[in-house]
Amino acid sequence: MSWKKFSKSLDLKKKRSIFGQSSYYFCSLGHFTQNSTPEILLLSYDEKLSIFNSQGNSLSKFPFSSDVSALVLKDLYDNGENVFISFSYSGEIRVFSKEGEEIWKKTLPSGIITGMVGNLDYDPGLEIVVLLEDRRIFVLNNQGQIMAKYQHPTDILFVDVGKINSSQKKVIVFVDQNNSVNVLDIEESVQKLPTDIKLISGFTTISIYDQTLLAVGDDLNKIHLLDKKGNTFETYQCRAPIQTITAGPLFSPDTDALVILLENNYVEIVNIEVKNPKAYIESETKQVSASTPFPKERKSAKLDFNSELYQKTPSIEARRKREPGFTVGKTNFSNHSQDSLNFRCPECGDYLAKTLIQQILTNKDAYCEECGKELKRKDFKI
Repeated sequence: MSWKKFSKSLDLKKKRSIFGQSSYYFCSLGHFTQNSTPEILLLSYDEKLSIFNSQGNSLSKFPFSSDVSALVLKDLYDNGENVFISFSYSGEIRVFSKEGEEIWKKTLPSGIITGMVGNLDYDPGLEIVVLLEDRRIFVLNNQGQIMAKYQHPTDILFVDVGKINSSQKKVIVFVDQNNSVNVLDIEESVQKLPTDIKLISGFTTISIYDQTLLAVGDDLNKIHLLDKKGNTFETYQCRAPIQTITAGPLFSPDTDALVILLENNYVEIVNIEVKNPKAYIESETKQVSASTPFPKERKSAKLDFNSELYQKTPSIEARRKREPGFTVGKTNFSNHSQDSLNFRCPECGDYLAKTLIQQILTNKDAYCEECGKELKRKDFKI
């Protein structure tokens, strides 16, 4: 069976849209509730973390530092408990529980543009991947120890992890300013994947029946689903310029959905359906086993790999021992019970951003961003 026969085997349908009165700048997926499917986490410039379900319904909203460039909610220690991992423009990584208890934090030598979590080796524990402002990618284990460093010659725009060249482990995939899609295996090499997209505006990896595809956005507001050879499975047209793309099993454990953050404050939730699952899986198996000769950049001074830390997954108990060099400070995630008393609008109950609280404390003009009520210090028990 030829690949072309299954080139239109996917169907992309918009399920819901989320419109934010605040300006969103980052989106990820994570299990905040006990639901079997993940929730949508959105960070906004008014210092809020908003959480929505797969139907686009608002679940919670909390104050959150605007210094955070990316936020992930994952089972970092493979113990059934999801924890927050936040990354800041000042170069700080923090790991803390959903209750706000900080587990550890670490400051890197440069500001962090974005970060994510994935399994880059063969053990069950997850690794932390960060993109720094100085064109470097760092890989850390769940204790915050640096496993690998990679220095790229040009600016990097987007980073993700996925099973691109292996059915057993994930690798780092990134897009640079030359619109080149690169695969970084921290054990071995860097290689380029073929693509004809000239101006990439968004990027992530998606899983469909254990096959990894690339979701690549362009300057025409289109998202193309590509395989590792650059073949296009399907294209989806967005209503506005693309800011961020993320993916996860919102509707099915077998097929990821797309969550697309657009520049007009809309978030589009797109379900991906396989028209003929049996035929798709059979064709996918042949594609995964196929080998493609890619130009490779072998290990050099640009790729620094610590084999002693590879495949070692320290437990959360070991992390709490607070090894030398690690400090514990106040988490970015505020205590909810205290916020509900002191930092909510007395009119509508909306949580107040840190900047508004500072204005209230100094008796400056302040107004609720949700309902417009004028906020005075006397209205709060401060």
